[in-house]
Amino acid sequence: MDAAVITACVTLIGFIVVNFIAEDFRRFRNGSTVAAGLAGELGSYAAPQAQLVTIISGMLQVIEEGNRQRLPFRGIDTPKDRIFEANVASLGLLGPDLVLDIAFVYGQINGFRVGFGLVNDKHAQMGNGELAARLNGCLAMLTAVRPRGELLVQKLTLRANMPFSGWLLSHFPWWLRRPARRSY
Repeated sequence: MDAAVITACVTLIGFIVVNFIAEDFRRFRNGSTVAAGLAGELGSYAAPQAQLVTIISGMLQVIEEGNRQRLPFRGIDTPKDRIFEANVASLGLLGPDLVLDIAFVYGQINGFRVGFGLVNDKHAQMGNGELAARLNGCLAMLTAVRPRGELLVQKLTLRANMPFSGWLLSHFPWWLRRPARRSY
């Protein structure tokens, strides 16, 4: 009877451990997918960001020259961050450090969109000084977010490509982890 109880306990413990590992794998896989999607979405903003810096700098130069009437203002629909919006509830799978950077970068992108949208919609009611100040604000947001955004894309790509074994070991208590190799 003792052998049967021990066998049942070992089986139950094994079942519980396997379920925890399976759930960790599911969460890891979902987190990798979210990281890859966000890296792709943010990476796709890099080339247009450089073009926007050039365009806004040119607009500021035209205002400075006193030729504001030459500026072409066209209304645009506010772009959507489809991958970000679809995965807001899953950001916790990426860990607090990545979520902090994601919130900052998307916040800056949204701030730029609101500011530039305001310039496009209300430029007729603005004097040259206000228009230049708002465009400078948009330019500052674009240039300030670029380094952090590029770093975030790299971090998200690393997280998306991380093997499950590395992720799993990083979540073990420190006393269960394998000691790091030292190079002398």
